[in-house]
Amino acid sequence: MPPIRVKFIGALKEAVGREFVEVEAEDWIEALKIVRSVHPRLSNVISDSGEPRPGYMVFVDGVDYRIAERGIAKEVVVLPIVHGGVFGG
Repeated sequence: MPPIRVKFIGALKEAVGREFVEVEAEDWIEALKIVRSVHPRLSNVISDSGEPRPGYMVFVDGVDYRIAERGIAKEVVVLPIVHGGVFGG
């Protein structure tokens, strides 16, 4: 099975210490679980079930994880949802 690249955006890059990691996994959910176990700081980002916690999004090969089919993926992107306010209002 080819490795699955898990890419981190924004502050998550700093939490992990790199832009992406590659893991051997049966599917993208398992890949997220592995990444969470290797990087404990991500326990507030990725749940035990491999899904993102509130405030974060996951895209699997460019598709929102909520509609992506479980299976092999080339790339999984994890990013924080940043809500801005009115600037200079």
